[in-house]
Amino acid sequence: MPHALGAPPQRLTSHPAFDYQSAISADGRIMAFVSHRSGNADIWIQPLGTTGLTLPRQITSHPANDLDPALNKDGTRLLYVSHKSDPRGDIYLLDLITREERRLTDLANADTLPQWDPKEQGMYYLATAPLTTSSTLHWKSLDDATDRQILTDVRSYSLDQEGRILYSDGTHIRRWDPRTQETTSLVGIDSGLILWPTAPSPSAQSPSLFFARYDEDTNEDGLIDTDDESALWMMQEAQHPQQPPSAYQLTPAGRFDTYPLSSGQWIYFSELQSGDVFRLNVPAFLNNYSSLEDAQKLAS
Repeated sequence: MPHALGAPPQRLTSHPAFDYQSAISADGRIMAFVSHRSGNADIWIQPLGTTGLTLPRQITSHPANDLDPALNKDGTRLLYVSHKSDPRGDIYLLDLITREERRLTDLANADTLPQWDPKEQGMYYLATAPLTTSSTLHWKSLDDATDRQILTDVRSYSLDQEGRILYSDGTHIRRWDPRTQETTSLVGIDSGLILWPTAPSPSAQSPSLFFARYDEDTNEDGLIDTDDESALWMMQEAQHPQQPPSAYQLTPAGRFDTYPLSSGQWIYFSELQSGDVFRLNVPAFLNNYSSLEDAQKLAS
């Protein structure tokens, strides 16, 4: 595939079926992802970093779709969304060692995108009420089921290494600090979409933000939405107040690259055109290309 890096992205899945939406354990040793290789969307697990070939293992097998995997730090517990109890989606917690499973949300809303809180005592998730189109971000305790609404009008989000929320409403990416309750605007665009913001992992020497950007109405349906082509971008925050942030296009448009996720020195992503999961070495990109113009030329 065309790429902006000096070395090509590393393909992590290779199957005729559709593989996408990866989740990585904190130590970078385990990847969960969604695959259609069993006939519908299920969660699969694959070890990373092994010298030999290790085949993925199917974790869920219900005829209904299972999506949005989120591994805890040591990769022993999995949050995911299943449609087996609610056609709009509910969130489940699965212990990968004991295979014990618990349903965490009810039929009241469509529930998506669970993420562990930093202490693994609760989870964040998006809830969309009936007859509405916008989602709200909630935090829910795993112990006593306490549920609090945190933010409104959230389309996608992630947590950074300090426990702050990076979230997008479609045209802006903001950062919310639960300790101070302060919100900081990071990126804004006048047209198109920016989604799936993610911050580097604590061990990474990399920029401050990754996201997927949808710039053009490539399917000519009159809308710029997630059915159009997308590319991965990264942004480095300015080091001085008068210095503008630096933005770089990581992957070429036309491959439908989305669902970025940072772990170690890598940015993981799903290429929806091929239906596989890849990863890019971010330091290699930064070492080779230091300007927006160079990155855009090589990514085009």
